Amino acid sequence: MLKSSGTSIRLQEKCRFAWLEGKATPSRLIIVIVIIVFGVFSNALFNGFVYDDIPQVVQNPWIREVRFIPDIFSTGVWAFQGTNTNYYRPLMHVSFMLSYYLFGLVPWGFHLVNILIHAGVTALIFLITSRLCREAFPSVPSFSLKLPFIAAVLFAVHPIHTEVVTWIGGVTDLLFTFFALLSLYLFILASESDRPQKGISYLSVVSFFLSTLCKEPALTLPLIFAAYDYAFPKRALRPLDYLKRYAPYLLAAAVYFILRFNALGGFAPVRRHGELSLFQYLINALLLFRQYLEKLILPVNLTAYHVFSPISSLSEWQGFLSLATAAAFLIALFALKKNGPFFFGLSLVLIPLLPVLYIPGVGENTFAERYLYLPSFGYVFLVAMVVGNVTLYRPRWTSTLIITLMVITCLYAVGTMRRNVVWKDDYRFWSDVVKKSPDSPVPHYNLGCILSAQGRIDEAVEEFQSAIHLHPAAVAYKSLGAAYQKKGLISEAIKQYSLAIQLQPDDAEAHTYLAAAYAESGALDKAIQQFLYVVEQHPNSADAHYNLGTAYLEKGLTTEAIPQLESAVRLSPSEPQFRSTLNEALSIKHRVREGSGRNDRKEDQ
Repeated sequence: MLKSSGTSIRLQEKCRFAWLEGKATPSRLIIVIVIIVFGVFSNALFNGFVYDDIPQVVQNPWIREVRFIPDIFSTGVWAFQGTNTNYYRPLMHVSFMLSYYLFGLVPWGFHLVNILIHAGVTALIFLITSRLCREAFPSVPSFSLKLPFIAAVLFAVHPIHTEVVTWIGGVTDLLFTFFALLSLYLFILASESDRPQKGISYLSVVSFFLSTLCKEPALTLPLIFAAYDYAFPKRALRPLDYLKRYAPYLLAAAVYFILRFNALGGFAPVRRHGELSLFQYLINALLLFRQYLEKLILPVNLTAYHVFSPISSLSEWQGFLSLATAAAFLIALFALKKNGPFFFGLSLVLIPLLPVLYIPGVGENTFAERYLYLPSFGYVFLVAMVVGNVTLYRPRWTSTLIITLMVITCLYAVGTMRRNVVWKDDYRFWSDVVKKSPDSPVPHYNLGCILSAQGRIDEAVEEFQSAIHLHPAAVAYKSLGAAYQKKGLISEAIKQYSLAIQLQPDDAEAHTYLAAAYAESGALDKAIQQFLYVVEQHPNSADAHYNLGTAYLEKGLTTEAIPQLESAVRLSPSEPQFRSTLNEALSIKHRVREGSGRNDRKEDQ
């Protein structure tokens, strides 16, 4: 922490530039910051639902009725689809529910909510940095407005935040960061007072708890509190005093863990990348850390789906560079431990990243740009500290530094606005991902699905083939088969469905597709064989019974068809097609009986 002195005051007067002048007030600057946020992200309001927005919002029954709130708080985030994950984020569904009741399924309403939360986060960064600058530069009162403004503007327009703000599903990162920073701001306010501020402290704890219900990295907040206390000590405290200070937050975390274990059955029951050894987990955590720092400083070639290529040894150039980067960061952290502001800024970068460096617990997308949303606060805070120190101790460099920052800010803003357009719809989104991550099968597969839905079958076939080439998967074979079937290439479709079944013999959907292809080719016996398998595997499926019944009916086996169609109607009585086909089968059977009866009477005569 810089100490006030006559020299620093004289330096302050000597280096006072126009950018430090004016009658700025916190409220006016916050209004300017909010205007900048909306200016940069306004074109995102025209975007639709993309990526996980479709299942999480459009197809999510939980956000439509409040009766699902107990389910939301007692199960994992994807439980509404019957999928187990490592994510417990009940406030995600609650936020979607509120947006749904306000706007319905109108995309711009959900985008507006994200932009508003981002504006709130940016305002909190201004307020927190303002408090920190008062302690870092007590002899320069103007720094408590100007430096926070620089930090907030950089944060507002940083392109790395596009995924979080422009993607509706990014609301989890927005909310957890908002509540985490609100908790930190209240923690700082309570720390600055000589008297205990129980009301403010309690609100800080509540905000921390709400943050944990939004996303898991919020649990690192007590470590950030500890870093703040170390960087900006107010008074000598005993270890017991610190324990009392952090105890309410630890208690709130314990309540969160109880809820999490109840919902998921463990802390992180689903493990990823089980093929890696413990040593490989560690060295690849270094690799991820280096990549996060690179994207934070140089946000180019951004994409929603980064290919994770794990390294196996530190002797590889990627491993050596990652180790050197991590070592340099830690050396800087310890070297600056007596320089409170810089130590705290580096801590703000490192601490929120720790959970996402735990490779077994993260999602399928091991490296994700959204994980940098809170750590980027540390980055912009460090930039503000550099500007403050240069202004005080290297005043001749100030103009050059400010011009450089203005250019970077403009480039950031342009990059963000251009990146927002990529998230306009699924076609643009997945086309961009395929272009930037061509070695990942998932983007090729998803782009193929989009092209197929648009009727661009030949292009869809190419994408499905690319996905299969990178990683043969049953779902890709099924989609490729469906594309061939749309083109009328039934034999090719049958081949692809058969390959899908070879990979996943229990895949009832693949058997159904294969049966339908056989039926279309006229091979009804083979179709019936496949439909029989599906009925045996899923006896309570109305569709399975109906498909088998219609195959029997087409084969002319009315007697065999009727029991299957009756089962379909019994399992799904509200489906008119099922009852109509059953009536048709019964009518055929009746006509056959009547014809048989007439023939018998003729023979008697």
